[in-house]
Amino acid sequence: MTYTITNNNKFGSVEISFNEKPSEEIRAALKAQKFRWHSVKKIWYGYADAETLTAILGSGTPVQEPKGKRPEAKATVKTTAQDHVRIYWNGIKIDGGKLIRCGYSLNNNADGAPSVSIYAKDYNNLPRDLFTVENDSDSYSDYFEEDHAHIGPDHPLFKYFRYAAEKAQARMDRPYCEKLRETLNSGRREPWPGHYDAIREDLARRESFLAQFAKAEDPGQPTAEDLAEIDRQKQEAENARKAAEHEKELRQRENYLCQRANGRRLIQTEAEAHPIQDGQPVVLINWSEHPAFYAFADDELRLSLPAAEKILGTLDREQNETRETEYGRGWYYKTKFTITGTDENGEEFSYTGRYDLGDNDGGLIQHIRSFGEYYLTHDNFGHVKAEPDETNETVQFADYLSKFVA
Repeated sequence: MTYTITNNNKFGSVEISFNEKPSEEIRAALKAQKFRWHSVKKIWYGYADAETLTAILGSGTPVQEPKGKRPEAKATVKTTAQDHVRIYWNGIKIDGGKLIRCGYSLNNNADGAPSVSIYAKDYNNLPRDLFTVENDSDSYSDYFEEDHAHIGPDHPLFKYFRYAAEKAQARMDRPYCEKLRETLNSGRREPWPGHYDAIREDLARRESFLAQFAKAEDPGQPTAEDLAEIDRQKQEAENARKAAEHEKELRQRENYLCQRANGRRLIQTEAEAHPIQDGQPVVLINWSEHPAFYAFADDELRLSLPAAEKILGTLDREQNETRETEYGRGWYYKTKFTITGTDENGEEFSYTGRYDLGDNDGGLIQHIRSFGEYYLTHDNFGHVKAEPDETNETVQFADYLSKFVA
């Protein structure tokens, strides 16, 4: 068994092709490394280093790439720029530089899960190499906000930021608790019933927090291993993003190939079943974005009206059924067409339009009729007419065309 390994620089992935079907053990090992089979390109693709691949494929014989072709390097994300990170109750220092003043809040997720929110002060920039920073400022509307970030227990620096946030909270709570005690011991009349009870509850909650914080262990400052773990997580996330992008591209490619093959078959079948007849309208496909028409040059494909009705109607319906995707409303395919022939009076006519396949217009004739019906009630600028028209030439044209479609 021989195999070829190719680095895909665009996705940072590895692609493996075999001269024969690999053994069940090799396939299982590839799947264990998250490799997947591409049914179109006939390759296995995934992310693994040379040592891992050698362990899996060591029994085979690699095929050398052509001379002069330089192997594509695997893309990597930028590593963390900071060598020394110091996290304090009032901010962050990078490599001994100026303190980036910050504020913190704890567990403010909607589900109450453990978390730390970090807010920059004085419009300072939070270090984007350490975590994902959010900022929705909009200079066009003169709306400016400060950098903020949210991290959970899975972040390597979580324990350091959590301790800093708790320390900042403790520094505020200690003097505030003294003020609450002074209020309770002042002997002043209660402003309203239950006011002092609310103060006692607040005081008890804050004292409980201070007691817990007094027992908390100071984790110290981040280490080189912590920063290396950030890089590892970023690389893993980048690989996952590229894998998802790669998978999406493959799905789109396979969908394109299916649309092209099935559409081409549909055109051939309907054109043969409904050939062009003398004296009947002819539909010319000027151009189309749909893959089904890629085999034809512009202004090359000529169809009978029944064939065009069936072909465009089918492609329109199929595309409409797949337009709703996880990313929102999908696309349609613009298709320009021209219908020529003679009318009931023997006069030649030519009608040109654009059919957006995927809008679910219900076929070519219904597409033309809907266009005319719109202008029964609207003018050329889209304004509603005070008095709708009783007839429209386009609607009458659609009625005439329907006579040729069984």
